Amino acid sequence: MDKIKKILAPTDLSELSGVGIRYALELASSQQAELTVYHVARYSEVFHDRFSSHMELRSAEEWLRESRALLAKFLEENFADLIPKATVHQEVELGNPVERIVKKAVDDRVDMVVLAIHGGRGERDTPMRIAEKIIHQVPCPVLSVPAQHEGKELSHGSRDASQTGSL
Repeated sequence: MDKIKKILAPTDLSELSGVGIRYALELASSQQAELTVYHVARYSEVFHDRFSSHMELRSAEEWLRESRALLAKFLEENFADLIPKATVHQEVELGNPVERIVKKAVDDRVDMVVLAIHGGRGERDTPMRIAEKIIHQVPCPVLSVPAQHEGKELSHGSRDASQTGSL
């Protein structure tokens, strides 16, 4: 097995995805690998939600800028203890999470994708369904970290994908 040099860790900025980010940070540190924490904001869904509720519309650039700030805050608030121990890059793009994550994994030639998963039901794009689509399309191993990692079941009531409209 080749040494892991590049890891991609997608996040929807939820507490659940934090389990995967923490695992990816620990793995990157132990392997001396580069880690890209990657957030895909679904601008089109936000645009339609805002339009239908007559709220002020923001441009794609504004949405991207806000999403970058949210990612930086999410990492600082939750992983300040681990970030100095690894080479971490933060990236945010707009689009379809599955398409963007697969493209990012291919373009960056990552050695592994680390995803947090749980068996959510009823919604079209649950973390489990998104993970399944990614697993079948990326050309590298995918490490799926269950929500119960380290014996802790996470609540899903903080900021979830339906609130941020993203992964």
